[in-house]
Amino acid sequence: MRVDTVSDRFWSWDYYFVLTSPWTGRQQPGLDRQEFERRGSLISQVSAPANDCGPPFVGTVMGGQAPAATPLTASDVENAWNRNADVWDQGIAEKGDETRIYITDCSVFAFIGNVAGKDIVDLGCGNGYLSRTLARSSARVTGVDQSGAMIERALCHEATEPLGIVYHKCSITQLQPLASESIDIAVSNFVLQDVGDYSKAVSEAYRILRTGGTAVFAITHPCFSCGPRRWVFDAEDTPRQEEAAHFAVDHYFEETAYIMDDWPGFDPVPYFHRPLENYWRAFKDAGFEVMDFSEPRLSTRGRTELPVRAVSQYSRIPLACVFKLRKPPFVHLST
Repeated sequence: MRVDTVSDRFWSWDYYFVLTSPWTGRQQPGLDRQEFERRGSLISQVSAPANDCGPPFVGTVMGGQAPAATPLTASDVENAWNRNADVWDQGIAEKGDETRIYITDCSVFAFIGNVAGKDIVDLGCGNGYLSRTLARSSARVTGVDQSGAMIERALCHEATEPLGIVYHKCSITQLQPLASESIDIAVSNFVLQDVGDYSKAVSEAYRILRTGGTAVFAITHPCFSCGPRRWVFDAEDTPRQEEAAHFAVDHYFEETAYIMDDWPGFDPVPYFHRPLENYWRAFKDAGFEVMDFSEPRLSTRGRTELPVRAVSQYSRIPLACVFKLRKPPFVHLST
């Protein structure tokens, strides 16, 4: 059964649910909306043929996931994104998804700074939407991704709008196409949590950066990506996300692979949870200096454009964190 949200004020809410039967295609509003519209007997309204809309909708909560049944490999991640390449490219990815647009982009672009005339690598570029944004700001951009399907879509966009972007199919843990000290800025936008050997990925970013170069890593916030994680409701059958009492997490210190299965329209996506300390240590061990750190909040634009239910949730917990790193100059100590 598909459940759609319709924006329209009634009682204390500014939206209601419409249910679509998977068998007949019939649509009907939720029972609360029907009562508000005074449609008459609710019993007569909801009675339906067998296998029609069924019982009242019980909403899922953000955060549906399960531990991976077997250890995840790089091929598992690659295959998952190959399967999701079409929906990503067609649905949400010319400017990024809601989290990027309304929450993290401000921090990411502030940390990247002026890109005109700079050599930039987009680590985990996907279909190249961020690469194109940077190239349009006069940067010389290289995009890399281990998903062949994503690189194909990036190349299609480049053919349609030539921006001089060079794309490579390779893992960000093995950046053989890029020479050491050839890049001014390395940016990785929600990719590092999808990489098993994250320390190697950080070391490779350090290798390709010129002295004094900048790396920007945006990741899903580890404090809220461990599982089981979910919004908890006093009334478990409410579908209204703004009525959540609190957000629960568990097993924070366990380095575990999870399967995210609640992303609408997407096949399940794997990712790796690890404590925040692990990322800090990987940056330090690679030789980076941490120059800045952000837990991005919902932007003013987000508060204006998003519905109240989304604003309510996005304002309560950090969904991401962003690091600005620098490859420091070598210091020669005199004896």
